[in-house]
Amino acid sequence: MPTKKEIIQFLERVEQLNEDDNVFKEKLGGLLRKIVGKTATQNDTSPIRHDTKSENHLLSNSKLTELEQRIHAIQQDNDNLGQKITQLKHTNKKLEEENMGILDLFKRKEQDVSHLQQQISGLSQDNQKLKQNNESLSTENQDLNKKLGSFNWANSLKSEFNFLKQVQSHPELASILLPNGDDNVLQLIAIASQWNNVLRVWDALATQIKNTQQAISVTEQQIIEHGLALFNLTLQSNQATLKNPEFGESYDYDIHQKVSGSGGSIEQVLLAGLYNAAGENVRAAIVTTR
Repeated sequence: MPTKKEIIQFLERVEQLNEDDNVFKEKLGGLLRKIVGKTATQNDTSPIRHDTKSENHLLSNSKLTELEQRIHAIQQDNDNLGQKITQLKHTNKKLEEENMGILDLFKRKEQDVSHLQQQISGLSQDNQKLKQNNESLSTENQDLNKKLGSFNWANSLKSEFNFLKQVQSHPELASILLPNGDDNVLQLIAIASQWNNVLRVWDALATQIKNTQQAISVTEQQIIEHGLALFNLTLQSNQATLKNPEFGESYDYDIHQKVSGSGGSIEQVLLAGLYNAAGENVRAAIVTTR
């Protein structure tokens, strides 16, 4: 058992401890309580030997009281620390729960991302199919345009087929424009568009008028106009034309030829005059006068 002197020296060392050494202070407090208890027992049963030098170092009541207060403060600090540790554990548990929630949310988001990636992959495949379909439709559209072009070209020949029927209905003109006697519309176009044949058709109609003293029919008028239109397609600028003198216009020997009548003014136009692309009269209009 330590002497009082040793206890005093030990307590003086305790006073020098750092306030943060809480664990050591707690253990020290427990040890001191045991020592104080034993010391008090010995003081009650054994006589104390008085030593003048030792008594000068005895622990005073105030010193013991102060030490007990400090031990009590240390215990309170320890209790406070325990409460704080409990709070921190509670907070840590809540954080762990929140962390688990976040992890669960993250996993769900990963699943959503995986699902979206699958959808994107599916859309990419659909887009590729659409691209292939568009390419196929584009090819089909080109084919249709070609067929449509052929149809439009054939449809544009509709008037030429009507022209063919009109020529075939007029044997004398057919001998000029369809020399082979067939129904080849392309050959008809090629022959009718030549200036020389335009003149031949006009001359044939003029001979007919002089013999019959009658104006040309609507069909004959359409035949010569169509032939002239085909010829004009071969020109780049100026056009050949048919010109009808006005009713009552003064008769002009240079541009008119009379088949009947004795007057000086035009009464009826039987066949229009023909002018070339230079504007020159190459065939005088056939008229009657009064």
